[in-house]
Amino acid sequence: MAAGDGDPQESLVGLLSALVRPRIGLALGGGAARGFAHLGVLRALESARCRPAAIAGTSIGAIIGGAYAAEGHSEPVRRRLVEYISSRRFRDVQLAFLSRRPPEKANFRDRVSRAVRRSLFFGRAYLRESYIPQEIYRDHLVGLVPDVAIEDLALPFAAVASDLVSGRAVAFRSGSLRRAVLASGAIPGVMPPMPLGEMILVDGVATDRVPVRVLLGMRVDVILAVDVATDFLDYVPPLRRGVAIHDRAHQVTEWNLRRIRMGVADVELHPAVSEFNPLDFPAALPAVARGEECVEQAAHAIRRALVRAGLLRWIGAARAQRARRLAARGWFGEPPVVPGPGTSAEVPAQEPAEA
Repeated sequence: MAAGDGDPQESLVGLLSALVRPRIGLALGGGAARGFAHLGVLRALESARCRPAAIAGTSIGAIIGGAYAAEGHSEPVRRRLVEYISSRRFRDVQLAFLSRRPPEKANFRDRVSRAVRRSLFFGRAYLRESYIPQEIYRDHLVGLVPDVAIEDLALPFAAVASDLVSGRAVAFRSGSLRRAVLASGAIPGVMPPMPLGEMILVDGVATDRVPVRVLLGMRVDVILAVDVATDFLDYVPPLRRGVAIHDRAHQVTEWNLRRIRMGVADVELHPAVSEFNPLDFPAALPAVARGEECVEQAAHAIRRALVRAGLLRWIGAARAQRARRLAARGWFGEPPVVPGPGTSAEVPAQEPAEA
């Protein structure tokens, strides 16, 4: 996003930045290991001096976004993630065998092993609340996300989870950051749900994969939405069996809803990460570079959005204000629930010791 010499648009961006610097809101979507691209997006924005003024995250987007909001810089977050996925305790809970897409070069032995592990997983998930127990899930987040209050972070942050009781999105904008991330990343059947009052919270992907709508209430002028869930268009599985057809139909529904809800974003970013198995975290580290490349490719669109937002904010008619009015009229579905300040999750009070 380097400025070109003599470019009038770049000059206007500089002028507007000096007068009324547009506030950037960044929505980081769910997508498991492919979410490493979020780190690349953050790094590229830092290099371009376009740091976000607010972040909303779902699932892996909540983990990376929350850690970034606590640190204020992407590099410490990247180092901790690399250290974590290289650790013995992470290898003990790898879930790459659950991917819908089988490995291309898998031999017969690998395929049999994968089938056996999948059977054991679904058997355990059928008999228990989750494949990974609550205490192990919490312990794995200790080294990634600090246990601080969201309202004390370096910049405004929201983590989005899904309520299985009401069917609505739940946005955490205050309270424990770690608990909010635990709820946002609780993949159904894999990680345990989090009770919160009358709600039962799981992964925010179920209701708001890319949490653009939450940013409408976070005083931003430009919204950048990062969607790393690209499998729908890039990979069509063999549709010869009823289960595969049924699964594909659900993907069609989710994809269309996501397109509608992302319509409020000023710029959509789609890093090229479809080649990565979303559950094979060590193999997905190159996705960081894909995030950086995506920002570079979208540099012109981002600059245009900043120019427009600066002008609109200067005359008191920011696009976010119009979007909030549309959201209030129901254009983007029901807005996420924001838990009250006195609400607390029903989870063990004792935190695991820091590593």
